[in-house]
Amino acid sequence: MGAMTNWEPEGLVLSNATLWLDISNLHVHVRGDLKLFNSELRLIGVEGHSVMDILTVDGDLIMTNGSRLSVLSGVTNEPPEGAEVVRVGQDLIVATNCTIYPVSWFSLRRTAQDPLGATAIDHGFFYDPSIPFPQANTPAATNGGSPRFVIGRNLHIQGGGLIDAARCGYAGGFYDMSPSNISVWLGYGPGAIQTAWHSGSGAGHGGAGGKGRYATGGGPAYGSSNAAVRPGSGGANTDGNNWYDNVAGHGGGLVRLIVGNEARVDGQINADGGRAAGSGAGGSGGGI
Repeated sequence: MGAMTNWEPEGLVLSNATLWLDISNLHVHVRGDLKLFNSELRLIGVEGHSVMDILTVDGDLIMTNGSRLSVLSGVTNEPPEGAEVVRVGQDLIVATNCTIYPVSWFSLRRTAQDPLGATAIDHGFFYDPSIPFPQANTPAATNGGSPRFVIGRNLHIQGGGLIDAARCGYAGGFYDMSPSNISVWLGYGPGAIQTAWHSGSGAGHGGAGGKGRYATGGGPAYGSSNAAVRPGSGGANTDGNNWYDNVAGHGGGLVRLIVGNEARVDGQINADGGRAAGSGAGGSGGGI
């Protein structure tokens, strides 16, 4: 899109297509309907912006034939009501075998470039390994927005359709081949354990996380029991035996929907935390 700041087609149909937009100051405003037919539309937020409308559709947003819509939040200090906002003036229809991925800020800097040579993580998202993770126990390790969907009329997730925020919250800990850099074994987010001696501790959210390798730790609880408005946190990795087989789970994402009329869910909405492998710890569930 070059230096464009606004893209305002009268209507937009993606058929057997893939369109990735690394959003800077670009606002996409579809004046009519947006239809995805066997296509992928990926909108990627940027670092350091305030809450913004990343996509506005005045008419219907209709997804059919295995289409995917991914909205990846950028880094923001804004409150958790949402960083990137998708506005649909009328109906949002998610047909069978179609999926919406609302991805909270991962603590990973994602890239929309050709993933060849990049490092793959869950759901086919990628990160640039040259950009460092934020340090533990700093605001950057826990501040991050989540997409918000504002639907003017009706939401219909048909049978076999899915809003999938599983493992789309804060990143789990990992091992970066630097044994002295213990902080990378820990997860990210407000429910992640932040003490190196509690390696392998599960992340908390609605309650405390599970204890770790030395039967200690467990990430703290956070948020509200009856109004989950934060993503899940990442579990801690561990320095245990066969560390190269240990994988910590990412936290579940946040599904935030504001629907003007009727929300009908014949399919699924998922915000599960990620499973661990080896001696790693699981991520906590997200929020809906």
